[in-house]
Amino acid sequence: MDPRVQLIWGLRASPLPYELWEQILHQLPRSDQRACLGVSKIVHDVALPLVFSRITVFFGCWQFANDPVALEYSTWSQQDRDAHKRNLNTTDLLRHIVQEPEFAKLVKEMSVAAFAFPYAIAERTSLLEALRHLNLSSFLYYGKHPALDTDIMGALAAGSGPTLRELRVPCTLDLPKSYYFSCFPRLQTTIIVTIDPESTVGGRKALMECVMESTSPPLRLSTRVPEWGPPGARLESSLRELELTNLAGYTKGIEPILAFTRLRSLVLVGARAYHLLALRAHPTSLPLLHAFKLVPKADNVSRSTYSAFLMEKKHLTRLDVKYSSNLIEIIPHDALSSIKVLGVDLGSLARATDATDVFESLDAHLPRNLSALLVHRASIRKRAGLRYIHFIEPGYATGGDDHLQELCDDLPPGSSLELVGDGSRMRWVLAAASSRADSEGVARSSTHVLSEPWPLSTVLFRRPGDFSLAKVNDDWEWLLRHHDAAMFGEREPD
Repeated sequence: MDPRVQLIWGLRASPLPYELWEQILHQLPRSDQRACLGVSKIVHDVALPLVFSRITVFFGCWQFANDPVALEYSTWSQQDRDAHKRNLNTTDLLRHIVQEPEFAKLVKEMSVAAFAFPYAIAERTSLLEALRHLNLSSFLYYGKHPALDTDIMGALAAGSGPTLRELRVPCTLDLPKSYYFSCFPRLQTTIIVTIDPESTVGGRKALMECVMESTSPPLRLSTRVPEWGPPGARLESSLRELELTNLAGYTKGIEPILAFTRLRSLVLVGARAYHLLALRAHPTSLPLLHAFKLVPKADNVSRSTYSAFLMEKKHLTRLDVKYSSNLIEIIPHDALSSIKVLGVDLGSLARATDATDVFESLDAHLPRNLSALLVHRASIRKRAGLRYIHFIEPGYATGGDDHLQELCDDLPPGSSLELVGDGSRMRWVLAAASSRADSEGVARSSTHVLSEPWPLSTVLFRRPGDFSLAKVNDDWEWLLRHHDAAMFGEREPD
């Protein structure tokens, strides 16, 4: 438990004002905020909206998931032993939302993990009732049991039509157009997920038509491939973030994306060499881009197809690329100096027996002023401003379960590091004078300790708000997007 929580228990009878308790609890990891619900009446009242403003409801077990943006959870049955407990908690939570209007007002963001294969009648009924009582700003739907159908969308519109700003839609059937956007005039982020690519072509096209025709076009759009005609003028001027999440089987070019001249962030997943020819032919396009993520289908994508494009991006602060041991081949040092958030996935190269030289070369080329880094191996000590580091593959660069704590033990007192990750394990770094025994039983002093690991469900269904302890925007959440397969040990063959 965070030492600050222990302090709160000691102060629970103190007459501190509500506002001061608010400031204290805002500094705690989410798990410790939940622990504060049982401290005292005033601390409970402060913690309640912090804990339940964002909720994830679970139906069934993740091992039945079939969602290309998340994972194929076929190997997760042993890790998901508490699925039954989570399902019972979901039932109680949804019932409480219906029965307690004041509690319902606290819930602003809901994620639904719908994996109740093959039947989900009771779960669907509970969800319908709860949605009519909520005023959500975000509704993210994963899985298809129960499927996202017209009844669920209607209940969502009835409760959250005027307030919804973010919507994740799995295309499992052809919903009427009216259920997509006309009911949500304030929608800003639209995430379209194709679960059954062959059977939902009509649904995807209908959905994209709605995006193009919407009177309130989204600021962020995530979809499988660029299945659209000429974008409307409203969408051209409004769209800020675009994600194409499954380009591997798309045989056309991506020239249509160049029409979004005000784009700030571009993510290309499963890209092949011919997809990137548009970037090579028009290196000065998308001049306002400040974030670029490329996860190619294979490492035969020549860096020359996109390096000139990146070198023209004067505002680039986020970069995440795969198969790039030598960053200098992609973007020169003077351009790298502006990068604050960086991800470098070496793919199969990182697992080669002679990878040491590759890691050393990469580490030498990494910018010193990074605030967040996703990588296989890297030195932390020479990057004093680094606030978050995540080692991509679980256990690969760690050398054992104690690696993260040993890493923290070696941090200098003035270190800026706030969050560390190793595969699917994520922990906050907390400043606290303490001592502990190392693996050989020798006592070691430390100015930093690690929080309890994030729950696996939080890591998987993460939201920008989960990183709020570090007071960052969506930089860190953006960095982890589309790395789930490597993080959870389900990496595709290179």
